[in-house]
Amino acid sequence: MEILKNNSITFIGLNSSFSEKGFEKGLRGTDYEEIDIRTFYAFPESEIFNMEKALIIERIMRDKYPYFKPFEELLKGSEETGPPPTYGSFLFERNLPKET
Repeated sequence: MEILKNNSITFIGLNSSFSEKGFEKGLRGTDYEEIDIRTFYAFPESEIFNMEKALIIERIMRDKYPYFKPFEELLKGSEETGPPPTYGSFLFERNLPKET
């Protein structure tokens, strides 16, 4: 999770529910496309997890994933008056298939 910034709007508890395929698609063409997401975010402990990389990956996914677009629309214009919003998400990957 990004470090919260003073005076920024913070969305907490947004669970975008990224799947492995979602990560694969979102990271395609980036420096992080070769990362095995399941191993990187392994619970309870990952041998390859790196906070700096995790924050970059989160930013890339947030920018590409349509789930966050309505929140960005809601804040349109606020970037001129304050810092960009921060997001708190504690569930990086969906392990179970979503029911349709």
